[in-house]
Amino acid sequence: MTDVAVFLIESDGLKGRTVVERFISSVNYPDIDIRVVVDGPDGKAIQTLDRLEIPYTVAADPAAPSDAIERVTSNDDGIRYLITCGWVHKIPNTSISMADNAINCHSSYLPGYKGRCTYRPQWAHAESKGGATIHFLTEKFDEGAIICREEFVISSWDSPLDIAYKYSDITTPLLREAMLLLDEGFSGKSHDGGRYYPTIPWTTTIAHGIINHISRGFGSDWRWEIEPS
Repeated sequence: MTDVAVFLIESDGLKGRTVVERFISSVNYPDIDIRVVVDGPDGKAIQTLDRLEIPYTVAADPAAPSDAIERVTSNDDGIRYLITCGWVHKIPNTSISMADNAINCHSSYLPGYKGRCTYRPQWAHAESKGGATIHFLTEKFDEGAIICREEFVISSWDSPLDIAYKYSDITTPLLREAMLLLDEGFSGKSHDGGRYYPTIPWTTTIAHGIINHISRGFGSDWRWEIEPS
C-alpha cells in the first residue's frame, strides 16, 4: 500500500522546493506519494512542482490550511505524513490531526535557534556549526519532540545563503531517518531552552555579522549577540 505525504511549503522558498525535488527523485521513497500545499500562486517552488508534475494546491488562508489539505488529498485514503518545510505560518490542531504523523523540518540543531530564517542569526553570530532537525508539529513554533537532527560545519567564508543551502541539503536524508523512526513507533525526545528569533532584518544581520566574523577571525569567543524574543 502506498502512503501519502503532504508537504506544506512556501511558493518561493528554497528549502521546501529543494526537499520536495530530492524527495521525489530519491530511491528511498518508493512507496510514498507526494502532495503539496503552497502558500501562494507564484514562485520558484511552483515552477518546480509544475516541472515534476507533482499534485499541488494553493492555500486560500495559509494559517488555516485544512481545506487545502483536504482538496489535494480528495482521492486518497488518509494521510500518513503531514510535513511542514519552510512554512512560516502556525498550523492549527485541526490541520495537525488530519495526518497519522505531523512533523516539521526545522533549519537549526534544536533547541538552539528557534524561529524563522535561522540562517540570518546563525551567520550574524558567526557560528561555527549549524544544523537541521525533524520534530513533531505542535501549535507552538519549534517546540515539538525531536525525532532526529544533524549538524554541519559553517566556515568563516560561508554566506547566509550558504547556510540555507547546507540545511536544505541535509533535510531530505534526515526526513527519511525520521520516517523510519516513526514506523518503529518512536515518540521523540522532548527539549526545552534555546533562543527564539523572529525574522531578523538584513541590516541587523549584516552589522552583527561583520563584527562577529572579525571576532571569530581573531579566534575570540566574544560575540555581539542579537537579542532573542
